[in-house]
Amino acid sequence: MSAPVMSRGGPGWHGESTVSLSRLWLGLLIAPIVWLGGELLGYYITARACDPTGGIPMQSTSHPATAVLGVEIVAAALAAIGFVIALRSWRATRVAGDVTPPVSVGRAHFMAFAGTITSALFFVGILWFGFPAIVVDACNQAR
Repeated sequence: MSAPVMSRGGPGWHGESTVSLSRLWLGLLIAPIVWLGGELLGYYITARACDPTGGIPMQSTSHPATAVLGVEIVAAALAAIGFVIALRSWRATRVAGDVTPPVSVGRAHFMAFAGTITSALFFVGILWFGFPAIVVDACNQAR
């Protein structure tokens, strides 16, 4: 008795994954990268705008909350795009019924699902990071 071949699908499998590898990676990594960029840019804007010694003056950051909120809105929109990419990839890799897909499709399905969860969690993180810009005076907290 031989071991089952893992590279082929089981009975009833009639296709391959239609999701590209770059699309899977985009869905998985857009939100974390955007979150990191938003955090770093938010801290930089606040530090420069609230520097008591004058520092490097930045244009249009008399109140850094406006600039940070703008950065966070853009970050949230990009994270939502990453979520949509991951969700569509996940739906494209689903297999109906008792059909056993090939291993490559299973990996793609896992990456798409992980991208969906990751994007959703980092989207919430971006919202939580942007919330203090509305409530807290950043310059009072930076000193």
